[in-house]
Amino acid sequence: MNKLMNGVVLGMVMVMSITVMGFAQQKKVTLTVWSQDSSEAPYMRQEAEIFNQQHPNLKLTLKDLVIPGGDQPTKFLSVLATGDLKLLPDMICPQHFAFARFVRAGIEDKFVNLRPYLEKDGLSNFPSYEMWMYDDAIYGVNVSLCAVVYYYNKELMDRVGINPQNFMLWDDFIEAGKKLKNATGAYMTPLDTASWNQYLILALQNDGGIFNKADNVILDKPETIEALELYKRLLDEGVAWPTSQFYGVGTKQAYREEKVAGCIMAGWYSGAILSSIAEIKGKWRITLLPRFKLGGRRTSKRGGSAYLMAKNSPNAEVALEFWKHLQLNPKAQARRFAFFGKFPGYKPAFKEPVVKQYEDEFLGYQKTAEVYLDAFEELPRFYHHPYIAEAFDILNIDVISQVVTNKLTPEEALRLAAEKLRKIIGR
Repeated sequence: MNKLMNGVVLGMVMVMSITVMGFAQQKKVTLTVWSQDSSEAPYMRQEAEIFNQQHPNLKLTLKDLVIPGGDQPTKFLSVLATGDLKLLPDMICPQHFAFARFVRAGIEDKFVNLRPYLEKDGLSNFPSYEMWMYDDAIYGVNVSLCAVVYYYNKELMDRVGINPQNFMLWDDFIEAGKKLKNATGAYMTPLDTASWNQYLILALQNDGGIFNKADNVILDKPETIEALELYKRLLDEGVAWPTSQFYGVGTKQAYREEKVAGCIMAGWYSGAILSSIAEIKGKWRITLLPRFKLGGRRTSKRGGSAYLMAKNSPNAEVALEFWKHLQLNPKAQARRFAFFGKFPGYKPAFKEPVVKQYEDEFLGYQKTAEVYLDAFEELPRFYHHPYIAEAFDILNIDVISQVVTNKLTPEEALRLAAEKLRKIIGR
């Protein structure tokens, strides 16, 4: 399996040239694809070649152009400013938070509603389609699962008789954390105290969040408040290691030194962060999260990207067929897994041997597909909104910062935040 590339360069443009055979005259079609990840190009070239083999009248080649990271939404808006929608690329692959900026600019006349194709395949095969919804239209589905698990240092926990697979509730997690701390001085997880990063994971797991399907603010929903109370409790009980540099070198060093013995984070975290720490290779495992209550869900979601298809493209039909090849094809999804190491966001792909039988060397050859397939069935909904960026800022400044510094209780902070956000969006 190819390892996930380090030093990701964001905002790549890929140009796919497709020569269509079988016409009286040769017809050439060029599909342009904006992607968030420079490592996407080799995978797309591979799939273009396979697509070509399956369609004898087509010949696909790729030309890759890179634009600076973070520029994709800005570039999108600059194209809209010209008034010529034909200047949009045929396919765009934004990260989920950028989708809100597209929606805010008006999305209905710009991208293809993929709902008919997803419903024909079965919506239950796509656990995160709601992240790409607006007014009941679905404009994309996550290319990877992005389910949240609990990573843990099995060797360290075995020494003190702790098995995270036996945790039923978050209370069990906290009690085990106290035991671990007393015996070794280690924490159960880092906890991001500078952003909404891990708090939102807990809120979604508990069926809370920021917005619901009807675009109503739910920051002051009891389940959202309960999640923030748990977040604060993890800090106050001394089982979570507070850090304002969650993705920084300090966190990696804490794992290396066994100062921190686990982490609550999404499946991509292993390839993006943990696998770069040679000293912990083979020592760590994954399991599902503890529940808030008996019968509650054991996972959450964090992150995501999807392909959106330009509605006004003269090549929309070809682009749609290639999208189907990438997203509605278990074998293509399995090849994506083999390429990136990220579990598919398409349920039928879990039956493919390369996925089902995969043993993760970094995680002690654990068969991780079993864990992620269970997570697949329990993923919560995360509804986006045109003002999600403002909501994230409010969470960082008016909620996390205020609660971590004991200036407000979780309930006080979230009630004030909900009121502020409602005023911004006008409802």
